[in-house]
Amino acid sequence: MVGLLDLPSKILDHIVRYAIDNSCEACELSPVCKQFHQVLIRHMYKSVYATGSIKVRDAVLDLLHPYGHHIFDFRIHFLAEEFANGNVERLIYGFGCMTSLTRFAVSISLDKKPSPHGPSQTLMTTAERDQWVHLCSSLPSSLVYLHLIDFHVADAWEGIVASDFPSLEHLDLQLYGKIHPTSPQKLKHSSNLTSLTKISLSTHLFLRPSTVAELSKSTHLKELCIGPSDLTDMAHLECVRSVPAMAHSAEIEAMIAVLSPRIERLTTSFASAGLQLLLMQFPNLVHLTVHNVDFCWQNNDMKTFIVSFFASPLQPLEILYCARIPRCFAQWMDPSNKWPHLEQLIVWKSMSEDNGPVDWRPAKPSWVNVGGRMIMEGKWMGGDRLVLESNCIARGNLDWEID
Repeated sequence: MVGLLDLPSKILDHIVRYAIDNSCEACELSPVCKQFHQVLIRHMYKSVYATGSIKVRDAVLDLLHPYGHHIFDFRIHFLAEEFANGNVERLIYGFGCMTSLTRFAVSISLDKKPSPHGPSQTLMTTAERDQWVHLCSSLPSSLVYLHLIDFHVADAWEGIVASDFPSLEHLDLQLYGKIHPTSPQKLKHSSNLTSLTKISLSTHLFLRPSTVAELSKSTHLKELCIGPSDLTDMAHLECVRSVPAMAHSAEIEAMIAVLSPRIERLTTSFASAGLQLLLMQFPNLVHLTVHNVDFCWQNNDMKTFIVSFFASPLQPLEILYCARIPRCFAQWMDPSNKWPHLEQLIVWKSMSEDNGPVDWRPAKPSWVNVGGRMIMEGKWMGGDRLVLESNCIARGNLDWEID
């Protein structure tokens, strides 16, 4: 009889690739025996996050030389007072060891006492900016995902301009501020960002038209995300919620106007619900996700916002964690009304315009049979839900979920 340990290491590696969900599980199994350790070590160091205490971060940097070649995904956090004291050089040295690195995220806290009301406009010192440009230009050209977090876009852009990311597909800028008119605008390398397919932008961040033009040079760019790209990052979501609604809507509108003819997927959140997109066309948009928006029904925010997408060939439509959805939304799902090619509708953890329960259920429900399904009915909330679900059923091949 052949035991598990009798299998060749390549087969064991193939098995654990599907059996192990994360590096923690790999760490728990690695002490079983030497062979397990040799097989699991590449899974243990596949994703490395040096975002804890300074001691943890320094310990991780020490591991880059022996284990860096296993790392695909690396995230690191720097404090302002230590950014220019040699740790950047240690990380740059580690890049030479991380030969498989494709995903990199860096956050830099420039404020010793961050404000609970959102990020400040703190800029790097000259020494810190020089270190950042050096760090950014030393990143491997094999990167496909670059995530910059919680520092000023004027500083970040100088590093991006000086670098060369010919393989980068997703640029995630969860930053704040505006790029200065005096900042360099043109990318230094002609191959930089030519493979870009997706841009994610914080609602704290506003780009100049010339910057958007540089980012949109990639013919592959089809996806735009405004707001947090990670809906599980509750701390970041709360920070964004503190921003006044559409304080700089003109800048975001100008940016979307440049990209609207080519966007195939748009994700938007929070303050961006008030955008005036009526004059824009999204002829190629097939996937729209709206999340964490409080639609103020008195001002017809949702009607004003979403009318721009009535002519778009939407297939999936997702409304997530939204409040005060207008009653007319149920009518829009009529098969003869909007989006005839819609294949999927998800309305998840969202509320009606009269502040109804999260799942639109009435206070005193009764059950009715609609198309073979038992559906709650009661006050107007239940009635509108009934209309919405009936329209979804009438569409036939629509995959829908209302929670």
